[in-house]
Amino acid sequence: MNKELVKRLSGLGLLAVVAVLTTVLQGVGEAQRPQTYQLPFERGTELSAEAQSTLGQAIQDALVRHDARIVVAGHTGTRGDAEANLALSEQRADDVVRRLVDAGIEPERIDSVGVGGAQPLEQQPDESDRAYQRRLSRALITVAP
Repeated sequence: MNKELVKRLSGLGLLAVVAVLTTVLQGVGEAQRPQTYQLPFERGTELSAEAQSTLGQAIQDALVRHDARIVVAGHTGTRGDAEANLALSEQRADDVVRRLVDAGIEPERIDSVGVGGAQPLEQQPDESDRAYQRRLSRALITVAP
C-alpha cells in the first residue's frame, strides 16, 4: 500500500472514532438532563391512552436512571371550585405515584404535589375554552439526576 492511502485510511478511522465518541458523549449528556413527561387526563383520574404510553416511557427512564429523583405534579383546569380542583390535582399526582411504585420505582425517590389550576398554560389564540381546559388536565413527571 502506498503511504498516501494508509494516511487517508488512518484519517478516516480517526473520524469514525470521533463520530462514535461524540454520539456516546451526547447520550451521556442527555442522560444527565431532566426529562419531563406530560400525561393528559380524560376525566377525573382516568389517564388517556396517550398518557398511558407516555407513562411507560417515563417509567423506563426512571428505571434506567436509578439514582434520579422523580417529581409528579398534578394539574387541573381553572374552572370550578379552587379547593375541589386542588383535591383533584392531588388525586391525579397520587394515582401517577402509585403507578410508578407498582412499576418498581422506589417511593423514596418520588415527590408529588397537586397544584390545582394555579399554574395554567397559556391559551392559544385559536383554541376553544373547552380544548384549553382539557389541555390543563394533566400530570407532569420530571425525572432529574
